[in-house]
Amino acid sequence: MPLEPKSLDDLAELYATDKGPTTHHYTRVYEQLLQQYRGDSVRLLEIGVLMGASLRMWRDYFPNGYIVGMDNDLKIPEERRINLFYGDQGRAVELIDLGKKHGPFDIIIDDGSHQHAHQMISFYTLFPEYLNPGGLYFIEDVHEDHLTKRYFRRCFDCIPYGDSGGIIMADSVEFLHGDNLIMVKKWAKTE
Repeated sequence: MPLEPKSLDDLAELYATDKGPTTHHYTRVYEQLLQQYRGDSVRLLEIGVLMGASLRMWRDYFPNGYIVGMDNDLKIPEERRINLFYGDQGRAVELIDLGKKHGPFDIIIDDGSHQHAHQMISFYTLFPEYLNPGGLYFIEDVHEDHLTKRYFRRCFDCIPYGDSGGIIMADSVEFLHGDNLIMVKKWAKTE
């Protein structure tokens, strides 16, 4: 008899990630939003991996997934179904290299430096080119006085992009879990 798949809360506890029920409580939000993709071959990128606990959680939660972790201070070895990329989220050229090598992604989670400038560089580099239509982009640990939160509050329907005056089309911008977690859903093109 096959074992019942573990919940994200269970996996967060197993791997001692701060996303779980004893710290940030993000896993309950993620479970609601991502459980429909659990059996799919999703491509997931997490920026900021520390010791790799949440990468292990995502690997086990998405058994058919392709999991990538990016950090500028990697302290973990590559493991089964976890791909690591050494890079700085504040450098667009490194994000482009990452996207070309491992993307495009279905889910991107920014748990990196938590600096507004880095979050915006990462978002503007990855969202338009390296997030699939219909994909989800998350920014974690956004605090009340944080510039990133103020920026996304002003742009619910579409997000301005670059000096060209173009836009990145987003289906929605949502503030989740006491507004400490931002989710932007990319516009799913209809042919």
